[in-house]
Amino acid sequence: MTNEIVTAAYLNTNIKDDESHLKDLADAMDSLVFGGGIQASRANFTTYQNTSGAIMMVTVVEAVANAQLTIDALVENTSPPSVVVARAELNPTPSANCFASLSFLVPSQWYYYVISLGGSLQYWTEYQLQ
Repeated sequence: MTNEIVTAAYLNTNIKDDESHLKDLADAMDSLVFGGGIQASRANFTTYQNTSGAIMMVTVVEAVANAQLTIDALVENTSPPSVVVARAELNPTPSANCFASLSFLVPSQWYYYVISLGGSLQYWTEYQLQ
């Protein structure tokens, strides 16, 4: 729309519909199921399967001091997964304590695996997107 008068009809058609869509998205976010910081039941170098029936968002946080850190997330529909879908790298200065986080999506029934070289797992959270 260029150099045209914006009418109520245009706003109702093009803006109001978008508002409804945004509200639907916000409502969907309200229905997220939060898995919490479930570090005790999750570990690096272990294959897991998303059996929730929904897409899952996984976030891991690793700590590192005085070493290089590389975190890879692998996701695939076969076990063990071999497709790297996300990577975080960190090279802190000496005697610096640093944290790196990595988030990735896992389709329902797919497998996921986190490789961490140089870090220690601090948090592992999972969200089922319904």
